[in-house]
Amino acid sequence: MSTTITIRTDLELRDALKRRAEEEGLTLSEFLRGILEREVSRGPLGDLVGHLRGKLRLSGPERDSWRAALRERNWRT
Repeated sequence: MSTTITIRTDLELRDALKRRAEEEGLTLSEFLRGILEREVSRGPLGDLVGHLRGKLRLSGPERDSWRAALRERNWRT
């Protein structure tokens, strides 16, 4: 490793992270590096959930109530 990143957090979060790292048999640094690498490499949220686009089908009274609620709360209208 050639660089250091310093973050500030409360003691409870640090302890929780340390416990999770120990449960997985890792040092705290190894555990946090893994978290950061996963988050950076996972890509945009749209790529992760794009396969769900258009899958929600509402019919009957549920559809009408959703439509009415959305129109009522839409600040652009």
